Amino acid sequence: MSTVESEPSSSPPPEPAAPERVPSKQPPIPFIRGEDRVRKMLPQRKLPHCLDHRFVDVRTPNNLPLCWLGVPMNINSVARRAKGQAPSREISRYANEHGFAIPRFNSPPGSDPGVMSMVKTWGNIVEHFYREHGTYIKLKEVWDARTLIIAFFSNREVEDITFGRTRPIRQLLEDLGYGENEPLMWYLDRDEDSFVHESSPDLLHCL
Repeated sequence: MSTVESEPSSSPPPEPAAPERVPSKQPPIPFIRGEDRVRKMLPQRKLPHCLDHRFVDVRTPNNLPLCWLGVPMNINSVARRAKGQAPSREISRYANEHGFAIPRFNSPPGSDPGVMSMVKTWGNIVEHFYREHGTYIKLKEVWDARTLIIAFFSNREVEDITFGRTRPIRQLLEDLGYGENEPLMWYLDRDEDSFVHESSPDLLHCL
């Protein structure tokens, strides 16, 4: 009879997985009155880390200067309509092709009865895009843009900027006539003109 003992059937428990590394956040840069304005960092395609609350140790994203991801409105777009200029042909075409056009009522005598209300039509486009894709389009006044911008996200909601959310945005911009030379960029909100940087060396990690 064999005296060799058999090995236990149960295997040793696996070693616990190493804890996931959480990147340390940098302290917030002091924003005070001075000569070097934060708006000199923008516009650019990539949001600087010092304006991204995922990389800055702040209690709330609202403590950082407000920035918007978007594109300037094309010349003669809906933003110009209030000045009596012609609406954007691309917006008009897009609205007509997708059934978003809303006719303008109470038009002056002799005007084209088929002319659309750009304000109502644009609002219809915005509402439809929100229902379909969950992103609310806004018109914002920002620094270093000659017109209002079509804004999709702020730096206070960067977690929402995913491939699934940006794909329909890029398709919309393509349908509205935007080319590869007109990319989505980050702009500083116009009301943030009082935010300025303490000194230029503090910007090095932020570029």
